[in-house]
Amino acid sequence: MTPPDPNARRRRPATRRKLLRRLLLLAIAIGIVLLAVRPGGLGAQAATSVELAAGWNNVAYGGETLPVDDALTNARDRVQSVWRWRAAEQTWVGAFIGSDAPASLHSLETGAAYWIRARQAVHWQWRSAVLFARARLSIERPPGSSLTIDVELADTPERRARGLMFRERLAPDAGMLFLFPADRRTGFWMRDTRLPLSIAFIGADGRIQEIRDLQPLDETIVAPAEEYRWALEVAQGWFAANDVAVGDRVRLTGD
Repeated sequence: MTPPDPNARRRRPATRRKLLRRLLLLAIAIGIVLLAVRPGGLGAQAATSVELAAGWNNVAYGGETLPVDDALTNARDRVQSVWRWRAAEQTWVGAFIGSDAPASLHSLETGAAYWIRARQAVHWQWRSAVLFARARLSIERPPGSSLTIDVELADTPERRARGLMFRERLAPDAGMLFLFPADRRTGFWMRDTRLPLSIAFIGADGRIQEIRDLQPLDETIVAPAEEYRWALEVAQGWFAANDVAVGDRVRLTGD
């Protein structure tokens, strides 16, 4: 029989403290890992590409919202199909690449997750998003009343070319203001634009010259009768609902 160890009681608290320290360090390490892979974290936002393996891949798409073929860029010839779960309808929607099979998925959206089946491994490099600066636009309505609206500024050729293409929604009191360096009469169309919109053509003096409605995906050119300097696109019917009419004046408030 082994005699009792007189120091056993002293060692037990020390052993427990060591165990607690190890558990604490393990918990901290797990927390750091979880923060690093959290969806929408800094790492996900900074990514501009992803490695696709042969077979099925679950991918959080980080490029700009584009039609499926355009979004796949250099990976197009190695991808068989792309799928997304549509929770509202409890069904899968998909796009088939290089096939006559019917497609129900038309574009890849920034930040959305997809299942992608690749024929072989490929380093998929996607385009970065077109970013828009934001501002407040004041609309002066007689007699002396005014309202403001949040706008995204399409103030470069790249931003003006993109406009509201591929958007799935537009906030009720928001719009996009197209800024041109000189007067012009070129019209607008609705290619790849799914939202019903209204557009106001605005002169260099800030006066609304004409208001027209634009229909989703309609490629008919809608041009104003006069030259204009700015154009404001909003949800269809917004101008009428807010009593905004030809002759009212607009200005950027800067806040």
